[in-house]
Amino acid sequence: MAKTLLLLVQSHQVDTYVNVLTHCIKHEQVENIVFVGREGLANESLSDELVEKICTRIRELAGQNDVYKSVSQSLPPDERLKDKVERIDFLRPHLSLGRLKKKFGRSEAVIIDITAASTEVSNSVMASFMTDGFEHICYFALHDKVYSSSWGKTRLYHDLVDGKGQANYSYSDFSKSDSIKQSFDRLRSHGKWIRALLLLSSLLVITVVVLLFTQQTNLAQILALISALTIIAGFMESILNISKQFTGLFSIKD
Repeated sequence: MAKTLLLLVQSHQVDTYVNVLTHCIKHEQVENIVFVGREGLANESLSDELVEKICTRIRELAGQNDVYKSVSQSLPPDERLKDKVERIDFLRPHLSLGRLKKKFGRSEAVIIDITAASTEVSNSVMASFMTDGFEHICYFALHDKVYSSSWGKTRLYHDLVDGKGQANYSYSDFSKSDSIKQSFDRLRSHGKWIRALLLLSSLLVITVVVLLFTQQTNLAQILALISALTIIAGFMESILNISKQFTGLFSIKD
């Protein structure tokens, strides 16, 4: 299945993006690359410049090593580069969720890569997207061996995979972790319960209005109290379960 890669662009370590893109083109059936920059006029030019540097770096490497040629060919031409940049509020990514889902379709055909994002941004994206959006949140990590003084090579993809195909890195999909998947499944189920509570509350409010209109004040007051308690219960349930499910979850990247 052809996939779309939504690559969060934040870190200025260009080679990080090179590794992610090379892996995804070669191993994750990615055919559509989309760079996701930070929303806001002050950030747009910076992210555009960074995307240009990433593309320039890959094209340079493609001229030196054949392993990068397929990646270079997958990049959009310079005149269409801005068409491949999406912008979201990194700290409130849920605001862009509807637009992204509408534009890129099924969750199983989209990879969200948070390798180059800060822990704070990664946490926000995971919390928003995995509970009600895209499930495949992925992260590229070099093995400890690569950081040792005895490594003696670059930390680019062509040096991370040896002649036998053994990779000195991992590419993790958080949705494939049983504990994380169960946590988000529970969050989704609680979300349905909360929506049911809020629907019930809405019906009670309508009933209260009708009773007040017909001057049945005492019954209206009782139902108003029940409605208020229903709303409070919904929000308390939401806060309590999110707190429980995300305790320790946000330390995964660290």
